[in-house]
Order: sequence, then structure tokens, then C-alpha cells
Amino acid sequence: MRHWMSRSIVKGSRGDAFKILPIKIVDEQIISCTDATYSITENAMWFLGDLLHKYFATDDNYLFRKTALKEYYREIPNYELNELNNNSGRFEKYLTHNVFSYSSINGLIKDLDERVAVLKNENDSKRYWDIIKSLQHLWFFLIDENTPYFEELLKKWAEYGKSNPPKPINELVTMEKQLEDISSYRTLLIIFYWRLMMRFKKMINDNPEFTHITFYGP
Repeated sequence: MRHWMSRSIVKGSRGDAFKILPIKIVDEQIISCTDATYSITENAMWFLGDLLHKYFATDDNYLFRKTALKEYYREIPNYELNELNNNSGRFEKYLTHNVFSYSSINGLIKDLDERVAVLKNENDSKRYWDIIKSLQHLWFFLIDENTPYFEELLKKWAEYGKSNPPKPINELVTMEKQLEDISSYRTLLIIFYWRLMMRFKKMINDNPEFTHITFYGP
């Protein structure tokens, strides 16, 4: 069975996933290039978390989110303005724009390119293991029925779930084993990051009249 991550980036819009597409503001209205839309599943988004955090710009997100509210309300209610002020500095779900300038996306592309190169060519370097360690909190998203002890792990987890308090699943496997598991999915990670990098490049090259890329929803 194919791993879920191999199906995590698809052309077009999916209701249960983040939409990624070019956007811009013209005459206080948000213009979207819907023809260029790709979707990425929420679980896959976590594997970009550190890079998205690195390039997240509060001012840009405040501007686009406020413009979206202006399109919806004749006069923006105070509670919406309060929420806007409180949340513009962080990545949001629930049909909210998370925008990155083309310049920021180009920086992200360079970081993805470097990550792919390290995962591909440096499988025993410090840089390689730094990447693997940065993904440790996502270990359980990667392992699947192809992992030899997966069924046994689920049974143990079910047993611990009845205890008080329940034991988190990551405590059932040593840190060393988790890192070993993540490393075993190295080829899958390389393909995922490479595909995403190519999608970003194509979006920017095909739509130079836009200014930002948004991650929107679900």
C-alpha cells in the first residue's frame, strides 16, 4: 500500500486540505489565481512547519486577512478586529489566509533544495541527523503498516490508553528507534520536499503578475 505522504500534494482543490495558490491585492480586493491551485494535506503541512515559521511575515498576513474581512463585512466588527490583531502573527487554519511573498517563497525553495541535497547525499553527517531530529515530533505520522512492529505498537498503545493517565505513544519507543524509523523514510521525504519545491517554482514562474502565495484552509 502506498504511504499517505506520496498522495499528500495534488493538483486542484480538496476540501480536507490546505489550498496553495498565488494571490495579490488590487484596489483593496484579493485576486486569486485559482487555476494554479494545489492542495496539501494537513498532516503533510507539519513537515514544513519550521520553514513556514521562518518565513512567516505578520505584516503581510495582517494586510491580507484584513482585506478579506473588508470584502465580507460592510464594517468590520470589533471582535473580528480583536481576533485579527491577536492572530496575525501565527499560522491559522479554518479558511484563513497564510501568505508568503514571492521573495519569501524563493527563500523557502532554497531551503528545500538544501534539505533535499542533505537527505540525498549526506546520510551520516551532522546536518543529516539535525534534519531527522527536527522531525522527531512527527515520527508517528510517518510510520505505517510497513513498519515491522506497527501492529504491536498499536496494541500497546490501546493498552496504555486505558491507564490513568494514558501514556503517549511516543513514550513506547525510544528516541533512538524513532530517529532510525524516520531515517528509513528518507526517500519518501526527499520526494515530498522535491515535489513541493517544483510546485512552488512553477507557481511563481507561471504567474509573475501575482505577489504572494497563500496556504488557505481547511
